[in-house]
Amino acid sequence: MEHTLSDSPFEMGSGVKYYTKTVTPSISGSTLICYNSNYAFSATNWQSGYSWDKSSNLYLSGSGNSVTVTVVSGTNAPGWVSIKQSGVELARINVWIGTIP
Repeated sequence: MEHTLSDSPFEMGSGVKYYTKTVTPSISGSTLICYNSNYAFSATNWQSGYSWDKSSNLYLSGSGNSVTVTVVSGTNAPGWVSIKQSGVELARINVWIGTIP
């Protein structure tokens, strides 16, 4: 691949440039959640510094790349589970609580 000298990690006179590859996490789990049941959600590309978040009608337990979600309140309502880093949302899965609308 051709590139300009300024894009090279070996630019003359300035030393070595370092590049980091940003990998976006993704969430897998059920998008339909029933009351009084536990649902597992997992993340791919989990990195140190990530944290889980959720809508106020869900309860989340666990840590790392796998958590369990249960319904706190409400049925036939939307909710969500997300991954954040330093308060910035990186990934989200929207869920429906109750029966299929």
